[in-house]
Amino acid sequence: MSDVAPENAKEGIDLRPDGGVHLWLDGTKHRLRRPRGREFRKLREELQDHLDVINETSDENLTWSQALLDRGDEREARGEPRITSEERAEDRRRGRAMRDMTENLLRGWWLSVIATLAVEARDVDAEDLPPWLTGPAQAMLLLEHWRSVPSLSGAP
Repeated sequence: MSDVAPENAKEGIDLRPDGGVHLWLDGTKHRLRRPRGREFRKLREELQDHLDVINETSDENLTWSQALLDRGDEREARGEPRITSEERAEDRRRGRAMRDMTENLLRGWWLSVIATLAVEARDVDAEDLPPWLTGPAQAMLLLEHWRSVPSLSGAP
C-alpha cells in the first residue's frame, strides 16, 4: 500500500490489528508502531497531565461563571442588566483561551506520539495537525486501542 492516499481519501486514524496505527494526515500515511510498556506509560501520563490542566482550567472557568450568574441574579433583583459588557468580553476571552489551550496541549501530545512511535521520520508541524486531533476523544481512542490489542509478537 502506498504512503500517499488517493485524492478522494479522507484523513483519519486506521487502528491496525497488530496494535499499530496508520495516521492519515493531509493525504500522507504516518505509520505508528505499537508502544512498548514504558513508552505507553510516558504517553499516557503526558496526556493525563494535559487533561488535568484542561480540567483545572475548566473548573476555574466554571467557578467564575457561577459567580457571574450570582452577580447577575443580584443585579436583576435591583433592576439592572444581568451582565456588563466587560463581563461578556471576559466570558468570550475565557472561552477562546480554553479552546486554544486545549488544542495546543493536544497538538503537543500528538507530536510526542508521532516522534516516539513513527516508523519513518517525517516532518509534522503542530499548526498543520487537523482540528479533529485537537480534542481528547481521538487521544483516548488511541490509548484504548493500545490497551485492548494483544501483542502478536509470540504468534507463529
